[in-house]
Amino acid sequence: MDSLIPLLAQYGLAFVFLNVLLQQGSLPLPSWPTLVVASALAGSAAGSWLLLVAVLAALAADMGWYWIGRRYGARMLRKICRLSLSPDNCIRQTENIYLRWGPKSLSIAKFIPGFVSLAATRCPTP
Repeated sequence: MDSLIPLLAQYGLAFVFLNVLLQQGSLPLPSWPTLVVASALAGSAAGSWLLLVAVLAALAADMGWYWIGRRYGARMLRKICRLSLSPDNCIRQTENIYLRWGPKSLSIAKFIPGFVSLAATRCPTP
């Protein structure tokens, strides 16, 4: 935590943006500690900018996953699940969740670990 303070002091909102973007892009990086420390360091005026930057980073990552899912769909799902200990189960489980709940599953995908990455690849194309 001590090394996070100088990084935020030097790079500020750019560091927050990159951290949230990479975490939402499915890299195993924690963004919560960065957001908590940045919020504590920010004044009341800077706090609103911090929230805006974090939201923009999350939206940018979501749009990226949406584009990947729309363009590559099942191929991307197979590539992501190949990293799993049980690739067939990974694909089957994700497809079952999406088939059972449909697009509503995307609204809760952020709260299910791992599903956010896979849910974006199963969006139906219009």
